[in-house]
Amino acid sequence: MRYESAACVPPSGKQVYVTGVGESTRETWKLDPESGWTRCADMNRGRRRYCATFVDDTSMYVLGGMDGEYTILGSVEKYDVKTDTWAVVGNLKRSTCLAASAVFSGDIYVFGGRCSLPPERATLRCVQVFNTASGVCTVLPQRLPRPMQMLRAVTWNEKVIIVGKNACAVFDHQLKTFEMRNQFASEVNQFGLVLENERVYLIGGHTKVKRDDGTVARRPRPASDEVKSVAVREIVDTDVSPANWVHHARLPQPAFIHAFAVLSLPRELAE
Repeated sequence: MRYESAACVPPSGKQVYVTGVGESTRETWKLDPESGWTRCADMNRGRRRYCATFVDDTSMYVLGGMDGEYTILGSVEKYDVKTDTWAVVGNLKRSTCLAASAVFSGDIYVFGGRCSLPPERATLRCVQVFNTASGVCTVLPQRLPRPMQMLRAVTWNEKVIIVGKNACAVFDHQLKTFEMRNQFASEVNQFGLVLENERVYLIGGHTKVKRDDGTVARRPRPASDEVKSVAVREIVDTDVSPANWVHHARLPQPAFIHAFAVLSLPRELAE
């Protein structure tokens, strides 16, 4: 699988779609637990470090990211499961990569991300809202409490939990407000984040190593094999006693996590 691809599961929870695969980072593959892997149509443009999400069982969207020429993208593509076709359906207001996304009432919310590459490495505070019915993107007047990038997000009821290495924020869809919960920062980059059975799971990731002169070494980046979890209510409810991540399990080997999802297996396979 190509580095920095993405995985999506439709609301039915029965298949996994992996995008950004192959040397071109355009390939799309579907995994059905009973029939295995099937190659689907390619995206119109290769990308990595992008947001990917299903809005319903037949419509998957990819937003932003970065192409093979290190251009940060603002385009939005839609995959139609029924026709096995991709189409460009709009653009974000701000091109971004390494952002996080969440779906609410047919809109895709895109939180933060990076809008320029080194040496500037400018990071966004904006929240962009892509309306899937009209193809129009707007920017909320409410901004993230701080610039954030290399993010993951999960949705619980009307709250979005946005996690990065050094910060965690909870966004309330109805009130359009943020609350910082930094004790739940991941402390690693490029990790997996999923919500299952009222718990949030943080999977793998890597840390950066500082040289003696204070600069960050590009290699090596020690990877983690740890899976940690916390009850979702302990993140979103400030009245709950202070909590933090607890050890849950270990991966077979340490790993950066790029493509991750929760899949409902048929009973015969789950057993």
